[in-house]
Amino acid sequence: MIMFSIICPAQEFSPSKQDDANAEDFPVASDINVAETALKDGLTKLARERALAAFYSPDSSQLIRNRAFRVLMTICEKELTVSDFSDLIDSESFDDKPCPAGYASFHVLRLYWQGRVLALSKRFEEASEILDIVVDSPKTDPFLKTAAIRLLAYCMAVSGDELSAADVLGGVDEGQPEAVLDRARLLLNAGRAESAVGVLAPLMVETQKPEIIAVAHLLNAQALGEIDSITNAVKTLADLSTLEIPVSADHKALAMAAEAFLLAESGEISEKTIALIEGALEIAESLLVRFECEMAYARIMSKCGQAEHAAESTRRLIAMMPRSHAVAQTICDVGENLLLLNKNEEALSEFALFISSISGSPLEALAYRGRGRALVNLERYAEAVSSFFKAAELSVENDSFKIKCILNAASAQRTGKFDHEAVKTVTELLEKELPAHIRLKALLLRAESLAEFDKNSAINAFLEIAEEFPEKLEHEYSLFRAAQLMVHSTVDKLAPEQFVEAVGLYARAAETDNSELRASSLLGIGLLNFRNEDFQDALESFRAAVTITNGGEAVQRAMFMSGETLMALGRENEALETVQELLQGYENSPWFAEAVFWMGRRAFNNQNNAEAQKYFKQFAETWPDSKKADVALLFTSYSLFYEKRYQDTIDVAMKVVSDYPEGGCADLAQYIHAEALCELLQFDKAVLIYDTILQTSGNDDLKRRAMGRRGDCYFTLGSDNAERYEESITAYEMALSDPGTILLEAILQYEYKIGRSLDKAGRIDDAFSRFYEKVILRFEESLARDNSIAETPARFWYSRAVFGAAEITSRQGNSETTVSLLQRIINGNYPGADEASRRLEGMKATNIR
Repeated sequence: MIMFSIICPAQEFSPSKQDDANAEDFPVASDINVAETALKDGLTKLARERALAAFYSPDSSQLIRNRAFRVLMTICEKELTVSDFSDLIDSESFDDKPCPAGYASFHVLRLYWQGRVLALSKRFEEASEILDIVVDSPKTDPFLKTAAIRLLAYCMAVSGDELSAADVLGGVDEGQPEAVLDRARLLLNAGRAESAVGVLAPLMVETQKPEIIAVAHLLNAQALGEIDSITNAVKTLADLSTLEIPVSADHKALAMAAEAFLLAESGEISEKTIALIEGALEIAESLLVRFECEMAYARIMSKCGQAEHAAESTRRLIAMMPRSHAVAQTICDVGENLLLLNKNEEALSEFALFISSISGSPLEALAYRGRGRALVNLERYAEAVSSFFKAAELSVENDSFKIKCILNAASAQRTGKFDHEAVKTVTELLEKELPAHIRLKALLLRAESLAEFDKNSAINAFLEIAEEFPEKLEHEYSLFRAAQLMVHSTVDKLAPEQFVEAVGLYARAAETDNSELRASSLLGIGLLNFRNEDFQDALESFRAAVTITNGGEAVQRAMFMSGETLMALGRENEALETVQELLQGYENSPWFAEAVFWMGRRAFNNQNNAEAQKYFKQFAETWPDSKKADVALLFTSYSLFYEKRYQDTIDVAMKVVSDYPEGGCADLAQYIHAEALCELLQFDKAVLIYDTILQTSGNDDLKRRAMGRRGDCYFTLGSDNAERYEESITAYEMALSDPGTILLEAILQYEYKIGRSLDKAGRIDDAFSRFYEKVILRFEESLARDNSIAETPARFWYSRAVFGAAEITSRQGNSETTVSLLQRIINGNYPGADEASRRLEGMKATNIR
């Protein structure tokens, strides 16, 4: 890493010795001395008063006024906005009192501060023009000239021209070590590490100030690291650690950041590393020392997977120095680090930040390629292809990188199922003269893509690869793939000549030294013979595959197929022994695990709950580290629930949550846990579980279901405590207001249940309003727009609301409205029509009597 900094605080200009020697200036010099001391001590008001007194005193010399002007400018820069500060300088006055005139160097001093305010406004080109005048003016004193050169270098560096900035700093007197340090940093940032080592050498001697020695050691270590002289870099840092010297906050920050970064680069991402870099950021004072620390912070945070903190840091860096090459490199590094940690969304965000914020950088192609890789990992293949092609387009002077990007694009096309496009891309690439290993990779990619839509062409392509590269491992692999494609080219038996050719290709592929490919080839021969109903030959091939050590999954499948073949030969006992051997010797086999899981799922779907529990229990206990172990337990809990074994359901559901809290089934397990509690009439406990789901689940649909079920629990509990009806209303309102509650049936359900709770709570008018306005009328209005609404589940909640409203009007003695309501259900033949007719008949009978 390059620790780049150009320290640019308010410059400390020392007064000329002639000022103190001028006896006639002594009374006013006292004012300026007080002002400067007060400024250092943070007594801004006093500093301003005394500086103004010295500035406007008719007895002040030109140099005294210059010193007073600097104090006033420093105060104004801290207290005013950039705009107000600029206006003040242009006004040439303080407190509406014009500045004194008639002294020669005031003009260049004012120009310097104009340059500062332009730099603060990020108008770097204008600032540079003004500062050039200050530097070139014969009336500029040495201290002001040094300050102007450093500020000019800062503007050039921020504009992206670090090397020119370093050249500018070469004009600073060697007695200004801070400027020499700035130059070394710029050289490092411009990739001139060896030159930086030479520049730093004079600063690493005992005659320098302690803080200069410290920073020189740090920068020298970084420069040595850049030229791969790691041993010397470590020695330099070791020498520094033995020095007992006082250093400034900025220098301490640099040291801490450097140590943190070296620890991170060596793979030690510990609490100490994080504490060091956070401490460096906290104590850094100047803008560009903080900039250095931010770069280190961004890289370290990305290395340890704290993507959010890294992203915040890179955005701060963009705001600080949008055109800096160091910022561009940092963002690319952060993206690469996140890719390595499989944090693809976060990596994509970093590369997108680069592309949207930085243009014309030589790293732009790298950023587009990184973006493409992240998109591939996110399975956004079309976008990835475009990104890879853009990277190739930008790689005008780097043919090797360009070819790599084109291959990346073709691979993304292949993975994204754009196989025709992949073939076209690779075919065009193969027209170029490529290194042998690149050509082989391209040919394989082309053949694999052809296999998806033109098996015959793919077979020929693989055979051509085998012929062109007889000494490569890919030779046998290509023969194997050609045989595979022949077999898969038809669902029927192969023609005799095809069968012979495919077996021959598998046999040649089986001559490889690669154990997995050899086992797969023998398995292929066995499957061909099994398909051809030549079971004895198939058995011999399967058993040959089983004997191969480190043959991979093909060995396990061959063992299973041996059992299947023995069954086909009628040798049931041998088949059973073979399967038992598989069960006993390959418990962790992913292929066998999938088979067991499939058996459990099949039984569950067939509502054979006991058998489902058997298979899922076996899966969960045998492969507890599998990504599907929590799924197996979840299905077990559901099958127990359907058998009404509610306490057992709860026990298994709790195991899902306790053993697999980070899995994808924890919230579903909590839900079935709560449902089982409801069946056990433990509604208070169920509410607590539903609350947990609402607080922790990322499944919005499940959360909405939990909201509704929570309301149901409160409603049921209302029979013992009327206050619970109000809680049920709140729960239903929460579900109703959820953005995902958009289906009419869901809306009507919650509105009905709110009305039901209002009725139970004694709020009769509110309940009727809910039933009538929010459910009945809304359903009817929706029906008028779309007749199909009548066939949706919304009709059930409509009927319930009608009955609920009719019950209220019946209690109130409003028989006319009750009849009108019930007639709606009968006329529309909605659910409950028979019950509505019965009630109307009852009302008629009552009226007759």
